[in-house]
Amino acid sequence: MQASIVERFPEPSAPATSMICPCCLQFVEGVTVLADPTTCRITVGTKTALMKRKQFVFAKYLLDAYPLMAANENIMRDVFPDRNGRKLKKNIIAVNASQIRPIMDDLGFSIETIRGTGYRLVRHQEAGGRA
Repeated sequence: MQASIVERFPEPSAPATSMICPCCLQFVEGVTVLADPTTCRITVGTKTALMKRKQFVFAKYLLDAYPLMAANENIMRDVFPDRNGRKLKKNIIAVNASQIRPIMDDLGFSIETIRGTGYRLVRHQEAGGRA
C-alpha cells in the first residue's frame, strides 16, 4: 500500500501590525485603518463598511485628521466645495456627520462634535467604554 504524501507549505501569516487590503488582498504593514477610494470602503481590523461617495470623503477626511480636530471651514472647503457658485447650507456638515456616525461607531470610532469649531474622531477605547 502506497501512502499519499502532500507537502504543504504554511500560509504566510500576517504580522501583528498588518491588515489585508480589501482591493488587492495584499498585506499592508503598520496600519490599523484602510480606506479604499475606488470602492468607498473603510476597513478597521476585521470590520469593513461600505459608504456613499460623499460619506466616504467626509469619513476619510476625519480619518486623515485623526487624532486632531478637522475645522468646519476646512471641511467645507475640502469636502463640500462650492459648486457653480451655489451656496451650500451650513448644516450640510452636521447632516453628513449624523449620517456617518453609526457607520464609524460600528468601526470603533466616535465622532466628537466641537461646537462651532469642527469634528474629531475618537477611538472607542480612548473614549473609555467601548472596545
